[in-house]
Amino acid sequence: MRLLRVLLLGLVALMLSCTASMQPRAMVERGVRGHWAPYPVKNIVLIPFISGPGALQPYEGGIEPKGPPEEFVTSAFYEQMLSKIRSVRVLPFEDSSVRYKIVAGRSRASIHYKGDALRVCRALGAQSALLGKVVTFRKRQGGELGVSSPAFVTFRVQLLECSGGKVIWEDYFSETQRSLLGNVAEVGKFLKRRGRWITARELALEGVTTVVDRLRVFIESG
Repeated sequence: MRLLRVLLLGLVALMLSCTASMQPRAMVERGVRGHWAPYPVKNIVLIPFISGPGALQPYEGGIEPKGPPEEFVTSAFYEQMLSKIRSVRVLPFEDSSVRYKIVAGRSRASIHYKGDALRVCRALGAQSALLGKVVTFRKRQGGELGVSSPAFVTFRVQLLECSGGKVIWEDYFSETQRSLLGNVAEVGKFLKRRGRWITARELALEGVTTVVDRLRVFIESG
């Protein structure tokens, strides 16, 4: 396995030297706007994410899922926000989760999601609310060394001003892993992932980390 990786790295170096002028097509989409006006965020309440019909439960490697994709992504966001966003207060997720269940009820219809989120935000006395939707959560078909279908994750998030419901920041993440030969521009990710095919959960965690970093930059700009 180690010899195979060494050979692959050598092949990558050769390909990069031969394709320096090429512009490979990116398979990652992040961000829906290039610039957002600064906003003085003081505190944030995280609203439980919802999911679309394409968000499948991530059965991978014979491991039972710990919960629906939207719960996994929401939990990952909360942990990353507590760890990385120190300049503003992140309200306890336990409070917003319980309140959202009361407000939204069992249906949790996406058509009412924004309105329900704002009601939760105002009930808790928060200034802003972060909410999101997991659009796609497709599991990896295969193992670390080879797949018939790679993991594919898409989610979007919005930061709302609670008083008026205005969107003050928004971001979007969508990625499906590609082979190194399919996109030599991804050599950095190939090395970081140790030359293996990652699971949907791992891909989602990478996306959450990226988006929270962008959120932190936005907050610090205000």
